[in-house]
Order: sequence, then structure tokens, then C-alpha cells
Amino acid sequence: MTHAELLVEIGSYAYVYKPKTALRKVVELHKPVMAFTGGYDGEENELWEEQCQECSGNGFSQIYPCPTIQAIEKELE
Repeated sequence: MTHAELLVEIGSYAYVYKPKTALRKVVELHKPVMAFTGGYDGEENELWEEQCQECSGNGFSQIYPCPTIQAIEKELE
């Protein structure tokens, strides 16, 4: 499920349950961003990967989907 699809899935229930609104805010924070890995693939091409904006930082890179998003997706199955 893509980040946008997950937001739509949660949004469809947000008007019914207030906790869903809070959950949507968490998903909005943990959105994917493209980040440069600083490496190359052997052909001198720069490597980029999708990372979690909220979990990555201070020299740490968390590949998207992060554990938070994975847990939310699992519970929505």
C-alpha cells in the first residue's frame, strides 16, 4: 500500500472515530521522502532511496515503510 493509499484508507473512517483522526496525523508525519544514500551502484550513478521523513535524521536513515507504518498497515488488514 502506498503512503497516499494509506491516508485515503484512514481518511474514509476519520469522520466516524476520533482515534482515526489521530492515527491519520501519525501517518502524515511518517511520510516517504527520496533521500540520497551517498553511494553509487558501480556505474557511478547516484543512489536514492525512499526513507521515512519522521524516523530519519541525525545520520540515521530509516527505509520507508518504517516500523510505525508497517504496524498501522498490519492492523488495517
